[in-house]
Amino acid sequence: MSVRARAQQVQNTAADWIEANLGQGPVVKEKFMSSSNWSSAYVYTTQQGQNFFVKLAMGGRDDSMFQGEAQGLQAMYATNTLRIPKVFHVGPMSNGRGSFIVMEALKMSGSCSMSELGRQLARMHLAEPADPDAKAGKFGFAVDNTIGATPQPNGWMDDWVDFYRERRLRHQLQLLGDKRLSQLGDKLMDNLYVFFEDVRGSIKPSVLHGDL
Repeated sequence: MSVRARAQQVQNTAADWIEANLGQGPVVKEKFMSSSNWSSAYVYTTQQGQNFFVKLAMGGRDDSMFQGEAQGLQAMYATNTLRIPKVFHVGPMSNGRGSFIVMEALKMSGSCSMSELGRQLARMHLAEPADPDAKAGKFGFAVDNTIGATPQPNGWMDDWVDFYRERRLRHQLQLLGDKRLSQLGDKLMDNLYVFFEDVRGSIKPSVLHGDL
């Protein structure tokens, strides 16, 4: 089987899910949009003219990255601020060699107001998070996610400085595996509270926009 034929076979998994679950008839058109080092993006059009944005990750990747992306989008959607696409489904390929995510395809044409974007981002940051742990004042997220393909732990912590030190700075230093840099990083992290003395008590959980 050719590479193109294998790719088409994999993509049909997403098309089959759309046809079976969204009530828009068969997928009649597929348009390639973009690709990265781990996924490819398409717009699928159904017989009824509905468009769906589909991302595919092949090569044996499980759906953990898409699960993190989906929950991030859903957290932003719940703030009712920026126009965020609805997520319909995340799942593995039927052949076990990848995963996919299906979401609403937004129309990106027309002009964009940077000032309005800034206002809506501010509203997003000020909105009360929907997650009960965040509402209780904890910092983190419901699932671990990634920065590109780099794993990012998000386990809940009670203090933002602790979270920033352990889940962000120390984690990245450990991934580097550089002994000297880790020693320098330890000196910084041992004194990290000093840099946030004036604001530490006022920092509250906020919905961020890494998936935007």
